[in-house]
Amino acid sequence: SKLASENLKWLELYVYSSIVPPPLFFEKSCNLEKLILPGNKMPTDELLINISRKLNMLQELDWRACDKMSDSGIISIATNCPGLTVCNLGRHRNGHLITSVSLVALAGYSNIETIGVAGCEITDAGLWELALLRGQHITRLSLNNCVILTTHSVPALISTNSFPHLSVLEIRSISQISDARLIVSYKR
Repeated sequence: SKLASENLKWLELYVYSSIVPPPLFFEKSCNLEKLILPGNKMPTDELLINISRKLNMLQELDWRACDKMSDSGIISIATNCPGLTVCNLGRHRNGHLITSVSLVALAGYSNIETIGVAGCEITDAGLWELALLRGQHITRLSLNNCVILTTHSVPALISTNSFPHLSVLEIRSISQISDARLIVSYKR
């Protein structure tokens, strides 16, 4: 808490997998714009819900591989941080905790442009909703290992130019996308 300050704009902890600042830190650091804690095993929904109310200046949240948080925490972030443009929630474990509910909340309540949900349980319907709500603004989309996705979403959305400003699309290891011709023609 001694490092907390209203002047603090970024907090990045890349090496620490089990250290998270206490909620009091976030009360004092209410002007944080970037909160980057990849691989941290400590963040929970309770923490996200508590701090989201204080971080309405947040623009970037990178909590990839933070596998204890779920849709509940992300909904709280989405509804309390309207300026959020970058959110990375990708994971290798507990993918079932982040679903299309988070994707739709981010699309509906924030200014999301870059989203990483690799390894999460994102559905075709969730991706269609993202395209409907924020498709014009999405520039980067990571869907690697989103094994529930099928040919009925990614190729169809790409072929209809539902993400016209998309510059990065990651779609490795999605076995239910059997026809990639539309994606390849989009890339060309």
